[in-house]
Amino acid sequence: MALEKQWEMVRLLVERTEAGDVTWKPTAADDAFQVSFRNYSLLLSKVSESNSRDPDFVISLINEDGVVAESFSDVELYHSCGPFPEGASPPFKAMENLFELARRQASGADKIIDEILLQLRAPF
Repeated sequence: MALEKQWEMVRLLVERTEAGDVTWKPTAADDAFQVSFRNYSLLLSKVSESNSRDPDFVISLINEDGVVAESFSDVELYHSCGPFPEGASPPFKAMENLFELARRQASGADKIIDEILLQLRAPF
């Protein structure tokens, strides 16, 4: 199955998250973050295999009943949406970047840094 729409969704999620238009929330799992849309939710997870050097990133699409309607990984996007340049994996890099953006937003890290910088820049 071709995953062009899913690949477009990942790219748009990165773009809209960077712009501050998408609000990620923490989940009960340490390596997962969720964003809600009008009728659906999306769960972004980092899955580490003990025999792999790099984690996989998985997006699960959750329907209005709270059931996972579909899931796909960076590996599936790579195999479905290529060919990509030799040695490059744009889906992995995009989903890794999206995960880091979601983590920082959900944890409030950027807000903390901004407030500390504001205090450090003010005269003592």
